[in-house]
Amino acid sequence: MDILGKIKGVGAKKDSEEEGISEALEAEEEARKRSFGGRWSSFKEKLKSGATKVKGGAGTAARGVGRLDSFVHSWFFPIVILILTVVFGGVFGFFFPLLLIIGLAVFGVIVGYRLFPRLTKWILFIFIIIVIFGFIIYSPLAGKLGVSPEQIQVTAAQSTKATAGTQAQVFSTLGCITGAGNCDEILYSYRSEEAETEYVEGTKDVGAKISNLRQARDFYSNTPLVVQGVIDAKGFLGKPITVNVKAESLNLAEQIAKAFGATTWECVPKSETAPLIRNKYFACSHSGITVGPKDTAIVPVEVFVTSEGTATLASKQFALTSPETIATIDGDKLSYFDFDANDFKSLQIGDDSINLGISATSREDVLSTSFDNYIAVQAHNPASGKADIKNIYIYIPKSMKDSLDAESDFSCGKSLTDEEIKFLGNAVGQIEKCEAKNTNKDLEPSKSHTWFVKLSVPKESLVGNVNTFFITAYAIYDYENSNVLSLEVRGQ
Repeated sequence: MDILGKIKGVGAKKDSEEEGISEALEAEEEARKRSFGGRWSSFKEKLKSGATKVKGGAGTAARGVGRLDSFVHSWFFPIVILILTVVFGGVFGFFFPLLLIIGLAVFGVIVGYRLFPRLTKWILFIFIIIVIFGFIIYSPLAGKLGVSPEQIQVTAAQSTKATAGTQAQVFSTLGCITGAGNCDEILYSYRSEEAETEYVEGTKDVGAKISNLRQARDFYSNTPLVVQGVIDAKGFLGKPITVNVKAESLNLAEQIAKAFGATTWECVPKSETAPLIRNKYFACSHSGITVGPKDTAIVPVEVFVTSEGTATLASKQFALTSPETIATIDGDKLSYFDFDANDFKSLQIGDDSINLGISATSREDVLSTSFDNYIAVQAHNPASGKADIKNIYIYIPKSMKDSLDAESDFSCGKSLTDEEIKFLGNAVGQIEKCEAKNTNKDLEPSKSHTWFVKLSVPKESLVGNVNTFFITAYAIYDYENSNVLSLEVRGQ
């Protein structure tokens, strides 16, 4: 081969080698690109997967927040209501048992309305709240802040005592509505309004009242316990009234009861009798108790003030006409005779601790002759104290004495006292006094007792087209008021 041919051959060989190298480089570059693209694709897939997981986590969190929000809106407040109801209305007895019953009823209604199958999951939540509440009450910190179960119980007793009459009235109403109780207290209640009278000086503010009841000082271990207060009292129409004072400590904690001894306190004065008692200070004392250092004992004391022989008087006017006249009346009977309805109200003066009301059981102010008319005389205790009815009297026209049926709860022919003669004035000769056959009735808060008068007036006794007459009732009774104090005794 000539030189040129060798050169050409070498050149050809070099070209071939260069082409091979170029192809190898291109293949390597392609492979590298493919490798990078794979890794990038893998990375993007991982990013997508991570984003999906993040979205899933965010969704889970959102669902959790939604459930919590749903719980707060649906169940948090009913549970709080239940806890407060059970703790304060049941355990500590605030407004017992009204608060407990109403709270449980409200909770039951809410649960029934928002029934949630997974409610059991929140039992732990309730338990934690109860534990926290118990810790707050029973921990040493609570004692330093002046909070104790005994003091809460005394406060509960005060609230229940103060609303005893209202609660009893509510239960009577609920019992009537639900059929669980007697409706007589609601349907057959007869009340009086306060009368305006010329005897204001002798009939206003009658009875006994206790005020400014307080502890005399701070109490420490073995310090004598003393409470003080003020009494105001007034007898009816200047008649002397007797006021008795006593104090007791009941339902003491077991360890306090052992150290306390006798539950009764010594009061000075124990009794006071006068037509008028104004700003009469009294004090009740008891020996002290031993309390350990840094300890605190709660001693409840209830002070009772009883007014003996207090009185109240009620009166009501009725109209009497023939059955033939009543049959012709179309509309209001009083208006038919040009009577003012205000003149036919049951009105009361005297000690208003009880309400003394008079009414025909028919609720009519115009009665018929030749007919059995039943007239109710009712004593009602609207407050939180206790009433003990000693005597009930009624005063009717002498002309109607023979019209009083033997079935009546009153018997007539009783003698008038000097006070009654003074009060009746010129009408003494025209009045018949009748006494209730059955008295000595104890009236708890919101309770009533009714005596009935059965009148059947002959038509022949009617003078003219219509006659009017009054029935007056007079009640003599004892009334007991009480207040509760919580005394804190601290160790020195």
